[in-house]
Amino acid sequence: MTGSGTSFPTSRPIPARGEGIGWRPVAAGEAWLRRQGMRKAQLLVRSTSSAMIGLYERLGYRAVPSTLIQHWINPPDET
Repeated sequence: MTGSGTSFPTSRPIPARGEGIGWRPVAAGEAWLRRQGMRKAQLLVRSTSSAMIGLYERLGYRAVPSTLIQHWINPPDET
């Protein structure tokens, strides 16, 4: 199996932010993808998440032109 792996990080706060350990889960994910025969990892990161973008860029990830299109098929309550 060859191809690309896609990861969708959660938007939860990271308790250890700023401690220099964010590369560890990324490295673990990349290792798993390699074992599955994947050649590329893709991440979906909010453009406002500068800390995460900085981390991924330091790890060698680069932004590529893309468009995200979504449609709420079951909209959240407006309460």
